[in-house]
Amino acid sequence: REFRDTYIRSLPEGAEVVRHYYAAAPKIVAAILALPDSQAVFCQLYEQLVLPCVRWIEEGNLAKAYEQYKNTALELECRYLATT
Repeated sequence: REFRDTYIRSLPEGAEVVRHYYAAAPKIVAAILALPDSQAVFCQLYEQLVLPCVRWIEEGNLAKAYEQYKNTALELECRYLATT
């Protein structure tokens, strides 16, 4: 949260990115919770997003953590919020 609400918000497009996060994230979580394998999806997100981002943040590589966050957020939106 601190990374999102401080580093990301400080970027030129950051305020919009954070606003978008707060609008989209609850919908993504709800869509995942509706899946029969939601626990596995959350575990995969933890392994593929949270852990690497925490490592990069601790190493001071905030740009790499942000890149991973953006890519994952876009993928999640396409997968769980896309209308057919």
